[in-house]
Formats: sequence, structure tokens, C-alpha cells
Amino acid sequence: MEKTLILIKPDAVQRGLVGDIIARLEKTGLKLVALKMLQMDRDMAGRHYGIHHDKPFFEGLNPRVTKQERDTALEWVNDHFTFMDQSDGAATTIEGILERAAAAVQRLGVRGLVIDPFNYITLRREESETNEISDMLTKTRQFIACYDCHVWFIAHPTKLYTSDGGGIPIPMGYSISGSAAWFSKADIGLSVTRPWQHSPMVTNEFGERVHSMDQDNTTEIHCWKVRFKWMGRLGTAKLEYNPVNGVYSERINWGEVAAGLPRDDEALPWWDK
Repeated sequence: MEKTLILIKPDAVQRGLVGDIIARLEKTGLKLVALKMLQMDRDMAGRHYGIHHDKPFFEGLNPRVTKQERDTALEWVNDHFTFMDQSDGAATTIEGILERAAAAVQRLGVRGLVIDPFNYITLRREESETNEISDMLTKTRQFIACYDCHVWFIAHPTKLYTSDGGGIPIPMGYSISGSAAWFSKADIGLSVTRPWQHSPMVTNEFGERVHSMDQDNTTEIHCWKVRFKWMGRLGTAKLEYNPVNGVYSERINWGEVAAGLPRDDEALPWWDK
């Protein structure tokens, strides 16, 4: 059964139109299954309007995006990005993706390819999944060498099992579903995660099992693979996610900075110390 979320904004509530709106909806055959009145805060508004990047469209809580800013943003995106979609209904294969990417490199000067998500690529299933993924990554490396183009795969981890404390482990290269080749053949490997998901479970005052860390907007980037030192180094960086405009910014603990302590992204792994 298809469900639809309907939001009635404050001006309609103030004008006493809620009853009329619900009556009109019911006349169309829609069945009301839940109704809730609340005052939308900044975070909730940001989640609903998060598709409008950089500045939200609503007034009051934040400045409104102007038509000129919107047009400038769209022009910038069109100048810097080319979107490829399998709109003909055919199966999405790595060969088809790389063939179209090669044309984009030659015709449009594309220098980077993002394959998102990997899970939508159709594997031949003529061999084991491990061999299929290894072969796919080998073909991708050949494409990189031939066309001098960066390639990023967005891949989701396999099911992660909770630790003894109740939190789930931080996904690394070997956590990606399908093959250890994700770790062995990648030049750089990154994991994007929310710290509170990995905190131990505790029992709160209501007898509920909850994470020990509060759910905030902190995002961690874990670098678990760097093939060449000139590319970077292993470590962790913390970012702050703004749900209102969808922007990530560097999260800095100014108390630690004032104390002269190294930031997370400045701390070397133990084997480099």
C-alpha cells in the first residue's frame, strides 16, 4: 500500500483550514492513518528541506536562497559534473559504465568517475562473487591507467554484528560485501560513519537499551588504506554535519587545540610514531 506524508503549514493552522484540508483529502479516497501536530524545529526542517543545498528555502530560521544563487549553483553543477544513468532499462555492467566513462573523458574532459552505488552493478555470476569483483576492479584499474582518470566506488558493508558491548564495529576494507579485493586493490580506502552507532549499549532510566553516546551530527571519516605515502596517511577526521543545508564542516575541539594536543587528523598511527 502506498503511503503519502502531508504537511500542513502554520499559516493554514492559524487560518483554521486544517479541517477543510483533511475533508478534501478524504473525499479523494485517501485514508487518514495517523495525525500529529507539532512545532517544527531547525533540525526537522532541515531534514525535510535538505535537498535544497547550501541555504534552506524557508524563512524565519535561516536566510532564503535567492533565485540568482540557485541559478548560479545549478550552472556550477552543470559545468563541473556529468550524470550518467542507465535509463534504457538494460543491465548495468562495469563494461558498460567504463565504456560510457571513456567517451566522457574524451569528449568532455572528465577527470573523475564516481560509481554510486556499486551494489547496482550486475555481475556475470559465471564465477564466484569474489573472483567477479576482483576482475571488475582489475578492469577499472586498466581504465584508470589508460585514461588518467580517478575512479571512486561507493560500496556498502556487509551485515555488521554487534560487539560484546552492543555497538557495531567501524566498517573497514574487509567489511565490504563480496570480496577482500576491495582492500587489496584499492589505492585509498575510506569509511564514513556516525560515532554514536559504535558506542556500547547501556540501560537508561526507563529500562531501555540505548547507545551510550548521544545521537549528534558528528561524522567520522576513517582512512584505512593508503597505497602510497604521497597520497595521504592512515587516520581519522571528524566532521560536523548541518542537517539544515546538508553541509559538512571540520569539527574542531578548541579546548584540545588550546592545550596543544594534536587533532585527530594530525595524530599518526602507532606504527608511524
